[in-house]
Amino acid sequence: MAGRGGSVPDALVREVGSGLADCQLTHVDRTSIDSDRARIQHQQYVDALRSLSFEVTVLPNDEDHPDGAFVEDTAVAIDDCAIVAPMGSDARQQEQAVVVEALGRFKKIVQLPALARMDGGDIIVTPEHILVGQSSRTNDAAFEAIKGLFGEQRSVARVPVTGVLHLKTACTYLNEVGFLVNPFGIDRRALPAEARVFETPTDEPSAANMLVFGEHVIMHNDAPTTIARLESLGFRVAALDLSEFAKAEAGPTCLSLILR
Repeated sequence: MAGRGGSVPDALVREVGSGLADCQLTHVDRTSIDSDRARIQHQQYVDALRSLSFEVTVLPNDEDHPDGAFVEDTAVAIDDCAIVAPMGSDARQQEQAVVVEALGRFKKIVQLPALARMDGGDIIVTPEHILVGQSSRTNDAAFEAIKGLFGEQRSVARVPVTGVLHLKTACTYLNEVGFLVNPFGIDRRALPAEARVFETPTDEPSAANMLVFGEHVIMHNDAPTTIARLESLGFRVAALDLSEFAKAEAGPTCLSLILR
């Protein structure tokens, strides 16, 4: 499971289990999910990461936990540490063990206090800031713990999240370009004051969830206006069909734990 020459891999992903249709849902209605099609879409996602020269470690599926493929929520990689806390959903707690075991080979595991609840989808890390989404899955105890750990190196700020599952559902850091946000999901006033902020079109709210690596973007292909805007800003966009995961209230960030 080691990365290049025993170094840290660039990303961890987890195979899609056959029970994906029974995943947790909070803000979307349940519709039919095709697990076989989701596996094909997941492989295309992994291929897209590898096309950007990512070393990807693939963990086995978790047939006992339908949300297991959404590996991002199990931990957060910050510098040389992997931050771990009880997840926001009681039903997902057992997903962590295999991921933390893998992370322990490459990162220092830092366990937050027992009262903390945190999903990785609520944490955005930039060179100067850590944004902690205050959602139904991440609480104030997690914010305080992260601030205590990293407050001397970065500004640590709360970002209220409403109507969407996680901070990353409604906000993406576009490197030095600024932030792309769904203004109906977060309070943009909580973002760094100096940052430039772009808003998603009202008919493309899910477009705010994407992976950004330098000039490269991986996102769902259902947001043509946002794709055109990103390309006008100089980004190279890989637009993938992730429709089965959208039914599971998930997006591109959910499917990987980025360690690069």
